[in-house]
Order: sequence, then structure tokens, then C-alpha cells
Amino acid sequence: MPSSSKLNQALELIKQDESKLLGLRIDERVLSQGDYISKMALDPDALTPTFNFLAPILHWIQPGLQASNDGNKLTTTQPATLEYVSPGPPPFGAPHRYVFLLYEQSPELDVAALAPKGGKDVSRIDRMRYDFDAVMDKVGLGQPVAVNYFTCN
Repeated sequence: MPSSSKLNQALELIKQDESKLLGLRIDERVLSQGDYISKMALDPDALTPTFNFLAPILHWIQPGLQASNDGNKLTTTQPATLEYVSPGPPPFGAPHRYVFLLYEQSPELDVAALAPKGGKDVSRIDRMRYDFDAVMDKVGLGQPVAVNYFTCN
């Protein structure tokens, strides 16, 4: 079974330190031009929050984000490693959380190693049970620098 303990730790960051809440201010510094950021989006609640055997579902991987000149916007010229798939929780059960994580990215990061088998054009089924912990260990992104989520049903 895939492990998502690192995802749960990221969610705990919001409770422990509100400065980690998604934004372009990270801790006490503002992102500066040239900083590289990777963004990932996951659903840790599939099939339902209390019966999440399909979780996490990977919704998006976007590497190569860079801060604008004023540090207020992230832009990229790189294609997504995994195209965005919108939320689609089942009509029964409780709302799902959709988690967005930002990581500082080394320019040497092998972004292809982040993608599930099959590359960026994978089906929803192939996005299920994404082994988040194994991938984070493999590529060495470390702790997220910002985390946010919304709920949807």
C-alpha cells in the first residue's frame, strides 16, 4: 500500500506554523526572482475520508515555477510533468481535501521522476494510490515550503 505519511506531515505544518500556509512569503522571506518551485496537488481522501484505500490521488505536478520580479506571482515556461485533473469526489460521503504543496526545487531536479508510470497523460485510475513518500525520498524534495488545501464534494 502506498504511504502518505509525508503528506500528513505537510498538512500538520498548517496547524503548527501558519507561515507555511500557501503564499509567496515562505517563513520570513519573500521568494525572489530565480527561485525554482515545484507544485503538487493530491487528494488524500479517496474513496472517502474514512475509507481512503484509493488515496492519495495525484492531481497535478508542475515544476519550474519561478517568482516574478516583485515576488508576488509564480510563472513557468515549463510544461506540467502531470497535467491538472479537477476534483471529482463521489457524490456520496464526506467532502475531500485537495492539498497543494510547494517545494523548493533544485535546477538539477529530475522532474520526470515525479510522474507516475505512463508520464503526464495518465488516466484517473493510474493516478490513484500514488506512492508519495517513495517519490519524495527518491527525488529528494525535502519538506514543503508552503501548503494549502480546500474541501470539495
